[in-house]
Amino acid sequence: AFAKSVFPGHPYSHDLQGDAASVRAVTREEILRFHADRYVPGSAAIVVAGDATAGTLLPLLERTFGAWKAAAGTHASVPTVPPAKQIGKRRILLVDKPDAPQSQIVIGRVGPARSTPDFFPLVVTNTILGGSFTSRLNHNLRETKGYTYGASSQFDFRLSTGPFAASARIRHCNRAAL
Repeated sequence: AFAKSVFPGHPYSHDLQGDAASVRAVTREEILRFHADRYVPGSAAIVVAGDATAGTLLPLLERTFGAWKAAAGTHASVPTVPPAKQIGKRRILLVDKPDAPQSQIVIGRVGPARSTPDFFPLVVTNTILGGSFTSRLNHNLRETKGYTYGASSQFDFRLSTGPFAASARIRHCNRAAL
């Protein structure tokens, strides 16, 4: 519901994991084509961490991956995703789940793309706001007020404008306390 409300009519309005109907509709051939197009040397990165030296590691990598060559013309291009329009005005959307043991409150909007020059300042700012257990949101709403089991915020940096959201899961809502 959040993605549909923040990104109406945009490719990001769909659940990234799909739904039952879209998963059933995918064919084996489509999965094989996707794998062949994208799991290729030109789009792979090998990252090694630990007690290793280039002198011992490079021959091992060459033996293991040296024959892995891309077929001509098989590399898929990175898809282009248009930027989403910013939400025009505040809206409140209620998704009724009558017997749910808890509720989730999500506040959000269209955020920046991963390519923003403000990427690192935004990551630091979000860590303070709601990106860690010791953040201001969690401290205030969980530790000080006791409203929630946990509160957080995050930027979901994507190829195009992605969502920014702050959320909290609550067992019940005491309207008088709000």
